[in-house]
Amino acid sequence: MQKQQFQGNKQQVNINLAKAASIVCDAEGCDNDIFMPAMKFKRISKLLTGAKEDQIAPIQVFMCTACGNINAEFDIPNE
Repeated sequence: MQKQQFQGNKQQVNINLAKAASIVCDAEGCDNDIFMPAMKFKRISKLLTGAKEDQIAPIQVFMCTACGNINAEFDIPNE
């Protein structure tokens, strides 16, 4: 794999993506390393926003293509 070059603040860094660690699904026994975009939706109360109606906020997450799991590092906290 070719080295990717990223520039920032006049300094150029070469990164060999072939040597970078892959992220795998954290579901027990899955270990798949391919993910696809998915959407979660949060309802925001009109009392918090001052709007006339509740608002819906779409949030993009990534789910495993093999089992549908969303790794904790890709997910939004449920508090």
